[in-house]
Amino acid sequence: MTGYRTFKQNTVLASVSKSFLWKNAEVYTLSINIRLREEDKDFAKWILKVGDGDADTEGDQIVVNKEFMISKSDKPHEAQADAAYPNFQ
Repeated sequence: MTGYRTFKQNTVLASVSKSFLWKNAEVYTLSINIRLREEDKDFAKWILKVGDGDADTEGDQIVVNKEFMISKSDKPHEAQADAAYPNFQ
């Protein structure tokens, strides 16, 4: 059957890399695994404790260390973005 394409073929042909725009795209590759950053190890350990049910509690509430908290701000969205993406330009 000429001109007949399967669903898979149509999906591949509809992908970004097959688009006429692809030649204008700039491809970036990730070089840092953020899950392994040294400054995040304490937070990662704490998250595991929470998941395992071993985190410090006060009554029925989990105690969150101040170092893991975002400071109060007049612009909470900006504070959250700065915490998630420090030094973002």
